[in-house]
Amino acid sequence: MLSTFSEVDAAQFDERVALEVGQRLKASARYPAWLDGLTAASGHAPVPLAASTWVVANDADLAAIARAARSASHPAELHHGAAVDGPRFPAYRGPPAVPGGTTGRGRMWTIAGGWRS
Repeated sequence: MLSTFSEVDAAQFDERVALEVGQRLKASARYPAWLDGLTAASGHAPVPLAASTWVVANDADLAAIARAARSASHPAELHHGAAVDGPRFPAYRGPPAVPGGTTGRGRMWTIAGGWRS
């Protein structure tokens, strides 16, 4: 998986987000050709890809990820975990509470621009 935006968090400075997202956008643009080269060299069928990423995080980090995606002209949509097709797991409760910390809310963003197999 190459995820362009999901490494962003609410505690990062805007300049750092811009630098890191810019680097990942360049890597993401090269990813399909790199996979094509691997496929050609291996002689195997290509691995199917979807150009999106599901992210589970707390509200503040989800908002920061969505801002970064939208700043790079990529869509970001909020989905409740119950609305997502696939395996059903117990509701995400986030990490244990720590002083000054936050807990997750079980929400997910689908972000165009990441790659998953």
